[in-house]
Amino acid sequence: MVGGSEARGWLVSASEALVIAGGIFTSLATTLSVFLIQRYSGEDVSSYMAWFILPIGSGFCGSAAASGYYIASRYTGLPPTRRLAANMTLIGLSTYGLIQLLNYYGTAIEGVPVSRLVSFWTYYRASVESTQLVSIHHLSSEPSPEPLGSLGYGYELLRILGFLAGGFFVWIYLKDVPHCPDCQRYYKRSELVGTRKAEDVDEFISKSSLDFPGLVEAFSTKLRGRRPNRFSVSLYSCPICDRREFRFGFTSGRDNIEVGRYPHRGEFSNSVLSGAR
Repeated sequence: MVGGSEARGWLVSASEALVIAGGIFTSLATTLSVFLIQRYSGEDVSSYMAWFILPIGSGFCGSAAASGYYIASRYTGLPPTRRLAANMTLIGLSTYGLIQLLNYYGTAIEGVPVSRLVSFWTYYRASVESTQLVSIHHLSSEPSPEPLGSLGYGYELLRILGFLAGGFFVWIYLKDVPHCPDCQRYYKRSELVGTRKAEDVDEFISKSSLDFPGLVEAFSTKLRGRRPNRFSVSLYSCPICDRREFRFGFTSGRDNIEVGRYPHRGEFSNSVLSGAR
């Protein structure tokens, strides 16, 4: 038992290290991409705002920076922990900082690098206070908008929050993926029943010889006022331990309605699996 626990702990630690490495890689890739786009097109995609207040550009960049966490998490089968939540959120902040540093070292005035003329913080304050809000409908014949001055710090704060939110949303999405709480591994999903007939679900329950208390009442409540298109029974299995979970649900229009979850441990008759439709 001790050896098994140690091996499992080592596996989780190795997986977590790979997930963090994936996040660092995509953070660096996002930073470089934003810098190169700005360098050669003059457009800072991370600065795009919707209605001047929603930081959609930095939110997208924050999500892109944290996408390595998502890919590595699904690859290793390791669900996000609270520690990874902090990493995934802060990676957005790190990406923002790296973009500013690249801009600082990549900007030149009359061929002289800015980094030789002023400190980073002097450059950063100047760039923030000279921020101009330009609408996508702004015409070149119109006068250029005035710099925001000290108000630029509020605008910059919105950008930073966008980077943080982008990473956090990736974590929220991963957190909702079904996983075993004991082994910290994503469940493997098998659809046992997929049908348009409610009678097929009744037949599955009857043949399974398993107990699903309150399921009929739950279906009656959830179906009230809805027209179901499809019923489903899915089995979620941990790849390490014997923890399983039956999930019943149906679709109504474009909505996926979950009716009930029933945890199960141990073996059961193969007729449950062979009865899959």
